[in-house]
Amino acid sequence: FAGPAGSSPEAYNLGANYIVAAVAVGGVFVVPSVASYGWALLSLPVTAVLLGGLGPVLARAGLPGLSLPFCLTSLLFLYVLLLRENPGRWLVLVPVQRYSPEANLYAHLTQNDQPARAGAVPLALPFLGAWRCTQSYFGDGPTHQGAWGQALDFAIADAEGRTYRGTGQALSEYYCYNKPVLAPADGVVEEVVQNVADNPIGEVNTRQNWGNTVVLRHAPGLYSQLSHLRAHSVRVQPGDQVRRGEVLAACGSSGRSPEPHLHFQVQATPAIGSPTLAYPLAHFLATAAACPCQSTTEELVLNAVPPLDATVRAPAPQPALSEALHLPPGYRLAVQAAGEPAAAQHWEVFTDAYNTRYLRCGHTGAVAYFEQDEVLLRFTAFYGSRQSWLYAFYLAAHRVPLVYLLQPAAVALPLTVVRSPWLGWAQDVAAPFFRFLKPRFELSWAGSAPGLAERGACLRSRVAVAFAGREQVVQEAELTIWEGALAGLLVRRKGQELRLTFAAETV
Repeated sequence: FAGPAGSSPEAYNLGANYIVAAVAVGGVFVVPSVASYGWALLSLPVTAVLLGGLGPVLARAGLPGLSLPFCLTSLLFLYVLLLRENPGRWLVLVPVQRYSPEANLYAHLTQNDQPARAGAVPLALPFLGAWRCTQSYFGDGPTHQGAWGQALDFAIADAEGRTYRGTGQALSEYYCYNKPVLAPADGVVEEVVQNVADNPIGEVNTRQNWGNTVVLRHAPGLYSQLSHLRAHSVRVQPGDQVRRGEVLAACGSSGRSPEPHLHFQVQATPAIGSPTLAYPLAHFLATAAACPCQSTTEELVLNAVPPLDATVRAPAPQPALSEALHLPPGYRLAVQAAGEPAAAQHWEVFTDAYNTRYLRCGHTGAVAYFEQDEVLLRFTAFYGSRQSWLYAFYLAAHRVPLVYLLQPAAVALPLTVVRSPWLGWAQDVAAPFFRFLKPRFELSWAGSAPGLAERGACLRSRVAVAFAGREQVVQEAELTIWEGALAGLLVRRKGQELRLTFAAETV
């Protein structure tokens, strides 16, 4: 495309348009995949048409084409992707640019870019305790279809998966009936209906389809609707300010509701029954079974929609962890290695221009970026020497739930976290097609009473890479927390052991 050797710089620049356009739309702004490579090939004839069409026009004005065809092709292809109503999973725009196609791909594959997919306003579950998702997005029933398909129904189930006690012929026999319904986020009450009678079991009221309802405004163009509430149970009025977790009403069976349940949806307008929006819940604990007693595996889920028949509940914070791993800007930590005469290192929390927090080692200059909310501490990137103490801490506390979890937590890691010089390069080449290196982070409570001590905790973590049926352990660590503060870190890596002690510093 660039022309024969010795051709003019203009010919070279024109040929470079093909290369740069294909790279941009196939691997930089789009997560690399087989589909993105096909998208890149499609950009070549478009670039050729632009080169042929713009050349004579620009020549008349005495202007060179340079990179104009590349710019137009890239903008056109990216704009087409932005216009998709349902983006799908084949051509995925990069949500957080890491300036490396491989890093973008690994972050996408391990859902390490979840915060970028979070909603503008974090929404919590609108109830207390464990409830079953009886209908999720686009359910198989007569509701949750078409423009109203992105909605959720919840009810409470017992050990047998039933939603009621006794014969189930009375409203009061249903576990969720009259249970409090909470505000999913801070907001303003927009609409209230509370004079619709609850239906007898098995009957529905299609004339007043939504029944008793509360609509909240959380942000411009972002509203939540809670429906089928018990008659005359609403505690708020239009114009009231509400806080997340505030009781709004009680669960009922009004409107199109054959039995008590809670209908929850997010919408762009305040009118009751507006078309729904796909919008994730910020965090919840979920089990795959219809009720918690049928499954012992509970998972902390972030920025997602509860699936059908999952039992979900709000996480309960672990006070010792929440206090010890609260790392606000300006927080300073003195770190000392046991048995070593070297002076203590000093770590401090800073924020960058994007208000992203990072932990910086003043001794080595290493930096570990992290994100934190009330339920999770997660490290997102590391820059610096991988022999530093900060890197050991970065691996040991890579993803720590700040809530009570009786089961070990495991998560796939981006390959950028742990690298093998030769195999890593080969995996980068093959990554858009298949992955043979699979890094994994595991975290569990150490001791006989995991996670139940209020004064302290011991977290045991393990980072390993699976390859060809074998597993190579990169690091094992134990992070000790006592009296609401980081106390120590024991690290085992490549047959060597490192013991660190921590002491918070006051500024």
